[in-house]
Amino acid sequence: MVTLWSEIPMDILRSVFERLSFVDFHRAKIVCSNWYSCSKQTLPRKTTSPWVILFPEEDGNCALYNPEEARVYKTKRNFSGTRFLANSGRWFLVLDSRSNLYIIDVFSEKKIDLPPLESIKGDKYNLKRVGDKKFKEVGTVYTSCVIQNAKDLRGLLWVDEKKEVYVVVWYFSYKNTIDYLAFCKNGEDHYHDIPIHFGIVDMVLRCGDSVYVLTTGDYIRKLDLSGQESKSDILSRVHMQCPLGYFKFTYDEKCRNNIAVTVSGEVLFIMSIFSESTRSRIFLLYKKVPPAPGKIIYNKLVKVDSLGDEALLLDLGITVPADGDLGIEPNSIYFTRHDRIRYRKRSCPDICVFNLATKTLKRFPDFSNFGISTFAPRIFCVEVSKEFRETKKSMETTNSGRWSEIPIDILRSVFERLSFVDFHRAKIVCSNWCSCSKQSLLRKTGSPWLILFLNDGGCAMYNPDEARIYRTKRGFSGIRFLANSGNWFLVLDSKSNLYIIDVFSEKKIDLPPLESMKGGLFSLEQVGDTAFKARLNNGSAYSIHNAEDLRGLLWVDEKKKEFVVVWFFDKGTEYLAFCKNGEDHYRDIPIRKNVGKELQGLYDMVLYGGDSLYISTTRQSIRKLKFFGQEGFIDVSNSEILPFRKISFYLPDGARFSNNIAVTTSGEVLLVQNFFYEATRYRSFRLYRKILIQT
Repeated sequence: MVTLWSEIPMDILRSVFERLSFVDFHRAKIVCSNWYSCSKQTLPRKTTSPWVILFPEEDGNCALYNPEEARVYKTKRNFSGTRFLANSGRWFLVLDSRSNLYIIDVFSEKKIDLPPLESIKGDKYNLKRVGDKKFKEVGTVYTSCVIQNAKDLRGLLWVDEKKEVYVVVWYFSYKNTIDYLAFCKNGEDHYHDIPIHFGIVDMVLRCGDSVYVLTTGDYIRKLDLSGQESKSDILSRVHMQCPLGYFKFTYDEKCRNNIAVTVSGEVLFIMSIFSESTRSRIFLLYKKVPPAPGKIIYNKLVKVDSLGDEALLLDLGITVPADGDLGIEPNSIYFTRHDRIRYRKRSCPDICVFNLATKTLKRFPDFSNFGISTFAPRIFCVEVSKEFRETKKSMETTNSGRWSEIPIDILRSVFERLSFVDFHRAKIVCSNWCSCSKQSLLRKTGSPWLILFLNDGGCAMYNPDEARIYRTKRGFSGIRFLANSGNWFLVLDSKSNLYIIDVFSEKKIDLPPLESMKGGLFSLEQVGDTAFKARLNNGSAYSIHNAEDLRGLLWVDEKKKEFVVVWFFDKGTEYLAFCKNGEDHYRDIPIRKNVGKELQGLYDMVLYGGDSLYISTTRQSIRKLKFFGQEGFIDVSNSEILPFRKISFYLPDGARFSNNIAVTTSGEVLLVQNFFYEATRYRSFRLYRKILIQT
């Protein structure tokens, strides 16, 4: 029995990871180091909508909203007393209750501590910590002193997991006053300052090397962070003429301005106009027009009617390529709150997608339906699915205990996505997993499987969906597979003992010994390991049977925990033997003795539904037996005889044919003729059924 997480085979793990939802994928990968390693080699299942992060304001829990499921997930980690300042993918910039900054992956909970705020080394400003919540800001040039509160701290974050680099920007924003920005990169033990001599309306951190700032004077500045100590202002006072003068606003209309940077690096000016009375919203986008050659003038703005194949993520201030597989609609604006910088007074969560072509809004559900009313929402994780297509560097992960500790809702989600083989492998992990498998619907397969009995004693299964052969690890040397029902097999071992076994879970049920048969006509005695003496109960005759001639049929109903086993000796068949679950012996069914002439002999046989046995006789009739109770059967052949002797056909030279029977889902019996032509290697089938003639 597998007991540790790390012992599950890698091929099964990959199959599981590829079918997991976004949340389950990230939950599963932190189980242990082996699972995390496997997750790096696996492509997560594609999502169809971007996610929304809900920042805590009261209970300290961080929540994620998945539009695909219309479901909110809360993190188990308690973030009480902390504030989420920004995010980049699934990494978040967090300020804790003691005013320490760090970034954290909310799924794996990998945490990277950042330098203390007071480590800033600036040309004009220094900080000194005063308790847990306050900082004294001292000018290095002027003797001014200002007390800053941690609640006014704001930030930006950019992370590149592939390169393992990040950039953090923070600043104090109090009553529209921002004197400087501070930033640091991975590997640095302090922050650098960038003096600011103007008010800030909006700000975007792009690709880790540039900060775009929209000022209160309608200027856009671009700050270069590419060097280790660089903070040069390379677009100082480039005026983007504001189009506000072109509009006449009504008394209840409110306008907010933002900036964004496209994939190509072009800067967009965004106006969001909201009417309180009509509750309607529109967006207007503008971009600058390059000045004519040889002329240096203020950049004029022209209206942008379409984003083309890109989508604007207003919360992040960037555009991304539209992707139907990821649920990112082209020419659309994804947004929640509009003031990334100031965090002004919030209304109820407003989470929408605005289509620029149709000028229509698509809103996410009201989060009050989920018992959530005090969260600040923000769209995130849109880029994560793409990021995971690249191989990430190794990171430390937490270690879990045993298989049984995984939550049952995650288990069900896993089981319902597994292939047939993986489903049956996974359910044997432990009793909890087995119990969960019974509550899960097995994923539908596209083609029936084939069981292959190998000469070396092994058992193999061929899956047409994958064009792949699976071999069982258990050695079956010296045994024979007689029949199967689903994943249960009737097996005869080297000492002529019968049992049934689930080849996936290896659950085994021993059957009564062959010689336990109790019949009205025959009895059986074992002679050695592989021979049996069959005798008429009146003692008049006996015959020797060899175990290699034993054949069988099996029917299993796992849900009801019932089974029926039928066996017989193929050479000189005089009887069948059968038993059901809970019985300690077999009963015999005569094939020749005391049977009508039309119904004697055995050519083919089908066990149907666990209660009916159809026998094709040597006289081309069909005999039907009904099992009932614990101790018998009824021969209902007199009313069920199906004579096929009158079927005529032409059989050319070199052709062979065989007759078989089959039973349809509705219980109708078919005669199946199989023709094979040696010369042409051609095969054909003919099917017949009986017709009831009313007289």
